[in-house]
Amino acid sequence: MIYIASAKFRVNVTWANSLKDRRQVAQKVRDSIKSKYNVSVKLIYEAHMRRFELYFCLVSDDGDYLHSVIDEILAWLDEDASLDVSCEYDVDSWH
Repeated sequence: MIYIASAKFRVNVTWANSLKDRRQVAQKVRDSIKSKYNVSVKLIYEAHMRRFELYFCLVSDDGDYLHSVIDEILAWLDEDASLDVSCEYDVDSWH
């Protein structure tokens, strides 16, 4: 059985005073997640100057592993006190 996880992280950069600030943080976060966790990531900028969204997916034969990776990413993002993060995700099985 194959498991597919899809997630949306909404990130608020509390200190960002410009679009440039937000863009720098967003790109750094995206690149770090891609390299550290080997996931596909799509970055979407919201209209609000301080917010962006990260969408990503993972595929594995172990659903528990997918849950743990998403939890690790959320914990990693939560370590940065300047980021306010919320997460929605789902893990589905495919036969």
